Amino acid sequence: MCQLLSDQVTQWGRKKYPTCAFQLEWQQISCPVYQLPIIDVNLLTSIHVPDIRGGWQSLPSIDPNLLVSGQQGDFCRLPERKWSRSETSSSMHNVLKKAKFDPCFSFSPTGILLPEVWVPRTNSCVTFEYFPLVSNPEEQGKLALFEACYRIPTWLDPVILSMKFNEAFENPSQTMMAFKNANFHLYDTWAYPLDWSLRSLSEIGDIDQVHVLEGYDYQDVSMMEGLKKGVAFSTFSLCLVMILPSTTLYILHFNFISILLSHIHAFDNTSDPANEIYKREYLASATSFWFVARKGATTKVGTDSLGVATVIEVLCGCQMWYVFRHREPQEVEVQGEWEPGFIPDAKFWTAEIVLLEPGSVFYMRPNTHHAVVTLENSIVKGHHFYSMVTLSRTVWGWVHTCMFGDMGGLPFFELQHILLQMMIYFGVLVGDEGPECKDSHFPGLNNRGMLNFIALGNFCLFLPAFNSGPFKHNEEVTVTRKAIRAYLSIIQRLRDHHCLLLLDEHTFVNLHPLSAVRQLDIADFARTSAVQFAHSLILEGRRAFGLTASMFELTVRECLPIFLNINPNFFKIDERRRESLLLTRRTFWYRNSQWKLMCMW
Repeated sequence: MCQLLSDQVTQWGRKKYPTCAFQLEWQQISCPVYQLPIIDVNLLTSIHVPDIRGGWQSLPSIDPNLLVSGQQGDFCRLPERKWSRSETSSSMHNVLKKAKFDPCFSFSPTGILLPEVWVPRTNSCVTFEYFPLVSNPEEQGKLALFEACYRIPTWLDPVILSMKFNEAFENPSQTMMAFKNANFHLYDTWAYPLDWSLRSLSEIGDIDQVHVLEGYDYQDVSMMEGLKKGVAFSTFSLCLVMILPSTTLYILHFNFISILLSHIHAFDNTSDPANEIYKREYLASATSFWFVARKGATTKVGTDSLGVATVIEVLCGCQMWYVFRHREPQEVEVQGEWEPGFIPDAKFWTAEIVLLEPGSVFYMRPNTHHAVVTLENSIVKGHHFYSMVTLSRTVWGWVHTCMFGDMGGLPFFELQHILLQMMIYFGVLVGDEGPECKDSHFPGLNNRGMLNFIALGNFCLFLPAFNSGPFKHNEEVTVTRKAIRAYLSIIQRLRDHHCLLLLDEHTFVNLHPLSAVRQLDIADFARTSAVQFAHSLILEGRRAFGLTASMFELTVRECLPIFLNINPNFFKIDERRRESLLLTRRTFWYRNSQWKLMCMW
């Protein structure tokens, strides 16, 4: 057996590195059998191979013939008499060719030519050939549909902006504003060196611990079993992908990412136990995760649930990410488009692709449909976050998760606490500095900023409707009340110092404000927005839940008199009127003193 392993390592080195400088040195090295430790066959089948030469650092270097699953009988796949003859044979190559391969490690002989993609490392466009796994025969048809969506119309602006890390870091305010409308692909970043090895996978976590993969039709497996045999779907296809929680907030470029991570900033400034604002510590495992994928694995099209934005950093390997969007805004959302396994139709969807390697980071906005094609064995560090500039999209994503079910297995109550903490932080800022505070993570006094703020306020007001059950702890009730109280106090402060002008569709902001359609009290604006939000929630609940929506509708109606002083008996639902969740008319914000002076003029 030891001689067999020595021969296999030598053959692998000559095949993989025919022109390598140290090939002659390999040939000259003599490794007597008596110097090698005794290796149990069961260790080979479990991929627990000790490093006997210093050359077995990576998993791909191990011959797939030695990694088939099962006990010793499954390992050889040969009768005992034939196996005894093979032990005395001087050549093992012909015998091993007859061993059955694990289909997870077998690739289709026919490659799929992927679309041309720009590679920052070489500053050139490259076309990759992808060889799907034999265990997933439907991958070829799926990728063909992805490629059909890749033809981007000329009238659409790109949804992926590529820029150097230094350029994005030097202009933090512009970076945050640009994230409102586009995803970021940063390159020329410092990469933490990792390789595809058992040592690196062990640093991620316990490779033998069984993980409960919620949100999909996966079976519960350990990381070792998931990468060795694949994670089975109910359709009997396999996916060599594992998404594991991380217990540490491991972010290489934290100074930059803090520009967009508003929820981290909120925790840092309001979690002081002495102030008794919020005594809960930030749970890194609620938002941080590891994404481990074998070569040839392709994920289904899906969106991250609960309205989270996502940052992806490839530490090892190479992946191609497809990012999808509608050609035109939809009037009515389709439930099937938010379920795992959805395949976009090229008539209504477009796609952009980005290549991620070590040294590149991808920031993805909430509610973005995406799929991942793994070109090389990859280890990816990811983090879910909430940003001030995308709070409207966050609330929208939370509504879809509530209506259509949890699509990603994210921790519901932990992320709910994070959003409540952001509202508490806004209340602290306004209480200390007033509505015009200079903090970059506080929504600005403009149309987009205040709509994001009021969207988060509506989320806090109607939080009982989003919960699938009653609050489990008194702490949750206390924090919810503090967040609602912070929202109402901010609205009151804004009402005392500012007024809101609703502009005509053809009115420019630089014109005299007397040309505005009407002046609106900010408190009335917030109440009207909450009523529209409740109206849309009930309509969406009826469409999603059918006859079982009565309890959900009752919960929404109960929130109206408690916080908004609105009689639910006078709250009528018009099935024919489908309004947006928030007011969309153009608005302009004025300080009361400025407005009075301009009216006198």
